[in-house]
Amino acid sequence: MTTSASKTGNSVILIADAAGRGASFERTFKLADLPRLAAIDAAARQDSVGGSALQTQASIAVSVMPAAHPARGRLVGRVQATVGVMCQRCLELMTHQQDVEVDVLLTPSEVSDEVLAEAGLVGERWDHDADELDLVEWTDELVALELPMVLRHERLEDCGLLAQEATPVSGGVDADRQTPFADLAAMMAARKE
Repeated sequence: MTTSASKTGNSVILIADAAGRGASFERTFKLADLPRLAAIDAAARQDSVGGSALQTQASIAVSVMPAAHPARGRLVGRVQATVGVMCQRCLELMTHQQDVEVDVLLTPSEVSDEVLAEAGLVGERWDHDADELDLVEWTDELVALELPMVLRHERLEDCGLLAQEATPVSGGVDADRQTPFADLAAMMAARKE
């Protein structure tokens, strides 16, 4: 397993050792350290029609707590991230803030939920078969999984002009049907002319 320890500090931890000590970790990862989020950020910047977004980064503050066998440990804490994304309503760049409370069991994938329940271990599980945990990879995956399915500005007023100017298609057979994506495409084409 390769790590980016030179860029991010000690990003790989030994789970059993950290859980035995109840170790806590605080790290901030930049865009270059987070490949999944870097791809999301790059796609947003390439495909958007304008706008601006803060540079993607993520911060973690987690503790690795002991957990009964067969779990390897319990990860408890918080992950906060700033992700540059494209608003699906106005197609402009925006900054999405995430704040995720974490309380997960690190468990071998072959262990069933029933076995965990018999051991008195309840809660969300994160299947992890290795003895080490790379905090960079874990943070990158967690933030990507926690992103909403549809990313957009909270309020229409925060959206760019394309969304605010969108109107239903008029004329023809489909005059009563709204087609927002067709409207946006037509408006974008008109702006390029």
